[in-house]
Amino acid sequence: MPAAAERLAWPPLLASAEIRLGHANFRNGRYSDAEAWLRRGLPRALEVGEGRLATEALYHLAYVAHEDKDPEQGLAWLDVADGLLRRDGLVHASLGLQILGVRAVLNQDVGQLAEADANYQELLPLLTELYGEDSFSVVSHLNNAALLRAEQGDVAGAREIHERVQATREAIFGPNHPRVATSLMNRGLTYMRGGDFKSARPLYERALA
Repeated sequence: MPAAAERLAWPPLLASAEIRLGHANFRNGRYSDAEAWLRRGLPRALEVGEGRLATEALYHLAYVAHEDKDPEQGLAWLDVADGLLRRDGLVHASLGLQILGVRAVLNQDVGQLAEADANYQELLPLLTELYGEDSFSVVSHLNNAALLRAEQGDVAGAREIHERVQATREAIFGPNHPRVATSLMNRGLTYMRGGDFKSARPLYERALA
């Protein structure tokens, strides 16, 4: 696709092709290839005034940085993305919420737990309003928020959220899905952290069955 776009000599098409290739490589776990395509497409998108396309590239670059264990670089990409979102009035649009979600993850990566918690407190009501409380996106971020609560030492709060996540995953996927098993393990871990091994054991046994 980029070669065809180059022959057409139309920069917006080329920028879109490069960023879409970056996205495809990201989804397939080829993070170095994803970063290379996204870095090629980003300046081209900015040059031709494709702000939303550039913001999508920045979002995926930030997630690549998370996968590469370089959260500081990821946060730097998001700072640029936030500027574009504010300029284009997209802060609370779907793309803006995606940016906020990855910012929460990266803040957690660098140990800025209060900032990450504030991100989730802002993000989750907006996602729930947009997609509904049982949506995959809401449940995924709820799970991250529960892990954050546990990291902050709020074991009871983490357990409560994990129970909600488990119930929603069971309703969506059925009781034997791997995501349900993950929720059971997470719930068990909260009991382990509180020294309640008796309550943790049946959760681990069910998850491993």
